[in-house]
Amino acid sequence: VFEVREGYVVGQAHPSSCAQIQLADAAGVAYVHRNHCSFGFQDGAWYVTAIEQPQYTNPTLVNQQRLAPGRAHPLHNGDRLMLSGVTLNVRIIEF
Repeated sequence: VFEVREGYVVGQAHPSSCAQIQLADAAGVAYVHRNHCSFGFQDGAWYVTAIEQPQYTNPTLVNQQRLAPGRAHPLHNGDRLMLSGVTLNVRIIEF
């Protein structure tokens, strides 16, 4: 379980990663970029954006739909976010 905040980046755990959430010790994490995707919150909705990589070979997907790097994609409760081989289930809790 990871708590995500506006502007957070998710990536592979590595000393050169600037990600606020660093994934380690999970199947498929070796293929996650060190700074893989970022999260935004605008007009009451959450978004995920795949971060542009020099060689974009390990994609970010939402519900099996590949995201274009640099373009925000809306996230909804129950979505499946896939970072290369790592799948995360989205749970949005409103306060």
